[in-house]
Amino acid sequence: MKQRSTIFSLLAAHVIAGTSALSMKEAPEFLTCLRKPSLCVKLHLSNYQLSGTIPTELGLLTSLTDLTLFSNHLSGSIASELATLTRLKYMFLQNNILTGSIPTQLDVLTHLAQVFTNNQSLQAGNRLHTKHAKR
Repeated sequence: MKQRSTIFSLLAAHVIAGTSALSMKEAPEFLTCLRKPSLCVKLHLSNYQLSGTIPTELGLLTSLTDLTLFSNHLSGSIASELATLTRLKYMFLQNNILTGSIPTQLDVLTHLAQVFTNNQSLQAGNRLHTKHAKR
């Protein structure tokens, strides 16, 4: 139950803090993530003016294949806890204000096909950064 309440608080707080409500297209995905985090496959929260760091609790969404957080105001480093998302195929983080390096822990994400991190001060140095071009 703690996992569910953590994810609920995290996601609800971020969406409520945004200036726009979830579109009808995104609502079913979001509700799945809230009700059954283990069944959350896609999380698309782009253009919601989210701020702060990428929450480490996103690592609890272990069924996630698509993580889309582009065009917000997210800052700090990319959470190494995202390495637990072993099914992740797509991670779109561009147009935020992230800094630091892409964590080397994310090198274990063998299914990851696309990573977009442009318009930020991220440093190179691991497989993800060199394998996936900044776009």
